[in-house]
Amino acid sequence: MRKRLLSVLSLCAILSIGTMTSCQPKESSSTGEEPGGQDIVIRQDENKYADWTIDEFLKTPFEEYQEKEDKGEVAYFFEGQYTEGFGASLDPCYLDLYLCTDGMFYGYNVGLTTSTASGEQLYGYWYNVTSDGEEQFMIHVTGCTIPAWGGMKVNWPESQADIICFPESNHGSYTYSAGVAFPLYGGGMSRTINIYGQPYTPAKSLTADTSHMKEFHVGDPLSQFALNDDFGVTFTCVRGDGTEETIHNERVRYSGFDSTKEGKQTVTAKFLGAKTTFEVDVKAAQTPNPGPEPEPSGTFPQGEIEYTSFTTSFANAADHADQYTIVNSADNTSAQITYEKPEGWSNVVAAIPEDMQDGYDVFALDIQVDGEADLSARLDLSGTSNCAARLDGLALSVSGNQVSFSVKAGAKSTLEVYYEGAFTDFLIFLDSAIMWGDTGTNDITLSNYRLGVLTPAEA
Repeated sequence: MRKRLLSVLSLCAILSIGTMTSCQPKESSSTGEEPGGQDIVIRQDENKYADWTIDEFLKTPFEEYQEKEDKGEVAYFFEGQYTEGFGASLDPCYLDLYLCTDGMFYGYNVGLTTSTASGEQLYGYWYNVTSDGEEQFMIHVTGCTIPAWGGMKVNWPESQADIICFPESNHGSYTYSAGVAFPLYGGGMSRTINIYGQPYTPAKSLTADTSHMKEFHVGDPLSQFALNDDFGVTFTCVRGDGTEETIHNERVRYSGFDSTKEGKQTVTAKFLGAKTTFEVDVKAAQTPNPGPEPEPSGTFPQGEIEYTSFTTSFANAADHADQYTIVNSADNTSAQITYEKPEGWSNVVAAIPEDMQDGYDVFALDIQVDGEADLSARLDLSGTSNCAARLDGLALSVSGNQVSFSVKAGAKSTLEVYYEGAFTDFLIFLDSAIMWGDTGTNDITLSNYRLGVLTPAEA
C-alpha cells in the first residue's frame, strides 16, 4: 500500500477540493437488448431487507451475493469515481453497486488508496416505490465490512444511509445519478462520490493485457480487497452500448487463484457478465528481508517519582465543538466525558498551569471507564519529545509524543508518561486508535492530574 490511510487524510482536505468526478460519459447506442431493470418494481414496505442489520447481511458470504449477477438477478448497476490529488499524481477510487431483483444490493469501494478507498464491501437495499405508493428511486446503505482490516464491521451512519437517485439524461446511457457520502472516522467527516446507474446490461467482452503483470510468489494476494495499488494487469471492457474503456483491475472479480500454491494457475476474471482468463505463474515464497531493526519505543526510566497535583479543565477541541459532553468538577480536579462510540477523530484538550510547564518530567492521570464500550485513545503531549509511557506499570506504544493506550469497559487505570521539553497542553483523542467499531455509550472520568520529578535509580 503506497500510502497509509491516515497520511492520506491529513492531505485530502487541501488537495481534494474540486476533484470529484463521475465515470466518463458513454455515447448511447442501441444494442437490441432488453435492459434488466426497467420493469422491476420494488416497494419500500415489501422489501424484507429494509429490516436487516449488517449482521444479517453478513450471514451470507459476499461471494454468494456476487453470484446473483451470474444468475441474472441484478436489475441495476451503478458506478462512480472519486479522485484526490497528491503532488503530481491523481489517486482514484471506484464505487460499484449491484442492485438485485429481490430488493437487496451489494457493492464495493476499491481502487488506489485515497481517503475513501479502503476495500469496503457494502450491503443494503433499494426500492423505487415508497410505502405510500409514490415513485422514488432510493438506495439505502445498511453497512459495510473492510476485509483488508480483518473484516472490520461498520454500521453506516443513518444520516448518510439514504441515497436518492434522480433521473439522468446528460450522461450518455446512464438513466440515474446520485451522490453517496462516505463516512470517515465514525462520521466525523465524509467524502462524496457521484454515482451513475442504468438497468443492468451485460458487457460484450473483457480482455486482459498481462504484459506488465507483477511477479507473484506464494502468499501474494490477487484481490480487489487487498488494498493493492495495481498488480499490472490491464483490462479492456466493451460495454453493452459498444463503448470501450479500461477497467481498473480491482473492480474485476476473480476465481481460480490460490495464493498458497506454487506453479501456473489459470485465473478467470469477470466484469458485468463478461469474462476472460489469464495465466499467473506463482513462484516459491520469497525469504523476507528483515530490513533494519525497528527502533524500540522509549523505555520508562527506573527511579522514584515525586508527584505534585494540579488542576485543569477539559474542553472540546475547536475543530469539532460540542462533540463530547464534558462536565468538569467544581474544583477542576476531575472531568466526566460522555459520548457515543465511535465518535470520530476529534479530541478533548486541557492546559498545564503556566507555573508548572517547566521543571517536571512525568505527567500522570487516572482513567475510569464506566460506559458500555472499551476506550481506545491516543494522548498528544504538545511540544515534548523522547516520550515513554506505561499504563498500570506496563509499557505502551509511543511514537514521538503520541501515546496510544486502551482501557477496558468498567476498569480504572493509571497512565504515566515520561517526557523531555516544555509541556504546555495536552490533547486526548478518544477512540482514535480504532476508527470503526461497535457502538456504545462511553462515560469516561479523568482525575488525579499530576506532574512529577523523577529521580533515576542508581545503576
